Amino acid sequence: MRKNRFRYFLLLALSLVFMYIKEGILPSLFFYLLLVLPVLSFLYTLLVSSQLQSYEELPKERVVRGEPISYRYTLYNKGILPSPPLRLYFPFACTRTFLLPPRTSQTFTFLLPTFFRGAYPLGLEKLEIQGLLGLYQKKRSFCNGSSLWIHPALVILDGKDPVPHYEKGWQEAGSLWDIRSYVPGDPLSKVHWKLSAKKNEWILRQFESSQEQKVLFFLDTQRLEGKDIALRENQLIETAVALIYFYLSHETPMELWCFSHEKLLQLQGKNKTDFEKMYQALSYLSFSSPWTVETLFSFLLLETPPPLVLLTLQISNELYQLLCKGVQKGWNLTLIHIGWKEDIKGSLEETYLTSLKEQQVPVYQLNPLDSITTLLERGSL
Repeated sequence: MRKNRFRYFLLLALSLVFMYIKEGILPSLFFYLLLVLPVLSFLYTLLVSSQLQSYEELPKERVVRGEPISYRYTLYNKGILPSPPLRLYFPFACTRTFLLPPRTSQTFTFLLPTFFRGAYPLGLEKLEIQGLLGLYQKKRSFCNGSSLWIHPALVILDGKDPVPHYEKGWQEAGSLWDIRSYVPGDPLSKVHWKLSAKKNEWILRQFESSQEQKVLFFLDTQRLEGKDIALRENQLIETAVALIYFYLSHETPMELWCFSHEKLLQLQGKNKTDFEKMYQALSYLSFSSPWTVETLFSFLLLETPPPLVLLTLQISNELYQLLCKGVQKGWNLTLIHIGWKEDIKGSLEETYLTSLKEQQVPVYQLNPLDSITTLLERGSL
């Protein structure tokens, strides 16, 4: 563009000199034509830009982490004038340069990978329209572009209880407590056959023990800075999703406690029908809480809570002291720590984890890239 401007002003200066050296209509016409051309080019660019329309196609169904996003962006020139050179800037580090004839469209299709849970920016970030003479560019920024929310992946944990430290709530023990309708995925061993035949629909039995047993899930959502923090947060969320789905599928009542968007989130569930609300809450969970999980645990010291599962990215001295006091009071605790093992090697955090393990606390240590299925199903570390 600098070269084009230099050439234009050089040509304009030469035409001015030529007009003074040689009088006549032709030199004057040539000079004034050069003088007016940038204005005409600017008006032409404005006219063409007003005739451009854009369309985008986003996936209609829920997209989970690991699934690629199929995204299409179309730019249509509805006017009768061809466009000057156009350059499109997309937020995912991609540019396209092309010309658009009148009443035609250009479609760009992208297959974008999804590595993390959260908002993925889509749409057009910036549009540049180059003037006909290449002297300037008309830029248009799109600050409020579209975005697509990526949900956490659901890992199905088969087999035995991945956190086997308390009596399973789905075991058929105790007296009959209630009946309910069948939900896909429920075990057939709980079907009330006589009542199902009488009502002509699947009816399940619920036992008293499965109602009394409950698990408390605590997620530490305090914002941290460090190596691959997005990977660690993603692993924590997907570990929680996998465990919650496992327990609700086996009709183990549970509660989810955490801070999200500066508010205390507290959700309860009894079976698979309650999973969706917890999944949605975890999908949009924010790691920006000014409060720590120690705030919640300090209140639990006043009583003996049900079995606890704590998922955290960091073990502070305050949290360690609270957990030790809880274990002394008889807490049934399981700790899941998300982080790189080499980063905490030889640190106080490793000492805290070892000490809790020596106090018979099941401690799971997950690297951000570990497989949730294989690590949890083989027992605590």
